Amino acid sequence: MAIKIAQHSWRWWLAQKFLRLLYGRKYHYISPWKQVSVAANCLFHHKGKLLLAKRCGNIENAGCYATIGGFLDPLKKESLAEAVVREIKEEVGLSLSPDEFPVSSIRLTYLWHGREFIEESNLSTICCYYWYELTEEQVSQLQALDETAEFLWVNSAEFEGLAAQNLVPFEDTSAAIRDFFKQQNEK
Repeated sequence: MAIKIAQHSWRWWLAQKFLRLLYGRKYHYISPWKQVSVAANCLFHHKGKLLLAKRCGNIENAGCYATIGGFLDPLKKESLAEAVVREIKEEVGLSLSPDEFPVSSIRLTYLWHGREFIEESNLSTICCYYWYELTEEQVSQLQALDETAEFLWVNSAEFEGLAAQNLVPFEDTSAAIRDFFKQQNEK
């Protein structure tokens, strides 16, 4: 998957730096036009349960649960597989190969419109979800790193309990998890 990157003028870069300083964030992006970003996520499962990571640090929705994954880095010209492998390494410390995540193995894709951030109210995201069954050895290697406070293995009922408490705030994540458990129950 090739992603074309628009070349911006020095004025655009200066405006971005100013906005980062103004809002006090490490990364900041403002655009007057509709934006679409792409995220690659992984639904790790083992023995019928799904892995959720409690978000921590200075990131959006800290204290809530999510799957492992994140946005593609367009400056690195990443593929979906490369992005999910990088995010897995950053969030849980597992070293996997992009070859284990071919595009044909994407199980679910969601378009999430109108994410509401102060600076990104016109952002839409295409979220792609891979399913990956962890081995016993891989489960023992999981580490809670910078963005992860702890892990939680959940079944469908436990997930619905978390969702009812608004502890899984991302609509696409909730939909992907529900689809995962629905398909697992149909087997």
